[in-house]
Amino acid sequence: MNEINETNEINEIKNKLNGIRNTHPNVYSMWMTYIQLKEESMKKTIREARIMLENIEQKQTLDIPIESMLCLFCLQYNDINSSLGT
Repeated sequence: MNEINETNEINEIKNKLNGIRNTHPNVYSMWMTYIQLKEESMKKTIREARIMLENIEQKQTLDIPIESMLCLFCLQYNDINSSLGT
């Protein structure tokens, strides 16, 4: 799925959640908060990746800090498990 389709799908889910806002406020609040946190996390990850790539391109760093490598590994592991349904 490309970025535009994912954005459209997120917006579609938010619109559907708005439809249950008054009848199911707890469900609405839980999912809207969860989606918002995931969106913020994704934006932060993209910013960090851009900074890392810019640093590598400008040869300001010779290697990636171990903390970043660990985070990337965890994200990759999480994506693999998500795709396997575990």
